[in-house]
Amino acid sequence: MVNLLLRRENLLVGRVRFMEESKSLAKMGESVYRSNREWLEREHMGRIVALSKEGVAGVGDEILEVYERAKEKFKGPFYFRRVGPNPSVGFLLVLF
Repeated sequence: MVNLLLRRENLLVGRVRFMEESKSLAKMGESVYRSNREWLEREHMGRIVALSKEGVAGVGDEILEVYERAKEKFKGPFYFRRVGPNPSVGFLLVLF
């Protein structure tokens, strides 16, 4: 029983840590987006963009295509969103 409780506690701690890191990644991604918004919206409206702390990592029409471009340019992690005033969705793609 104690072992089961410890596993549950570890899962909860891991989930909280993941949520905190996700919020931090989204905040960073939106900050990078705002810094590059003008040219992104002029050149890539409606497409998907991958953002990292180093900058714009990739742009394309499919998330996996954008991820492949992004990992060639930067290490990651990456925040993905649609270019435009309404991001419609923010993607957190965690690959190991």
